[in-house]
This record gives sequence, C-alpha cells and structure tokens, in this order.
Amino acid sequence: MRFFYEDTPRPLHLTFATLSYVFSMYSFVVPLVMVDYSRKREDTRKAKIWSHVKLKSVGVEGADNYFGMMKSQWE
Repeated sequence: MRFFYEDTPRPLHLTFATLSYVFSMYSFVVPLVMVDYSRKREDTRKAKIWSHVKLKSVGVEGADNYFGMMKSQWE
C-alpha cells in the first residue's frame, strides 16, 4: 500500500487498505494451489492405475508380475 499511497486519493486508498485486510492474498492463492495439486494427484493416480491394468495377468509373465508386485509391497 505504501508504494502508491501518494498517487491515490484518500477514500480510494482507504478502500484498498480495508480490502487488503479483509480479503487476504491467501484466500485466493490457497484454493488455486489446492485445485492444481488435486488435479496433478488425480492424473498421477490414473496413470498408476492404467500402468497396473496394462500388465499381463496370465501365464509365466503374469505370475512374474504378480510376485513382483507382492514383493514391492514389502519393500
């Protein structure tokens, strides 16, 4: 507020000052960050699910995939 205090009329300056206290920057930034984080997390989750779905589940290769996943759960 101090940067443009001299350039603005007093009523306008008081309005800006009041709004800066009432609506803090965090009330706008935090929801945007949370939406972005949740979108990225959902995309990562979908990619992980699709990578597991694409694995072969029958035969020797399926058994290797199954035991490899069981082993990775305990690591």
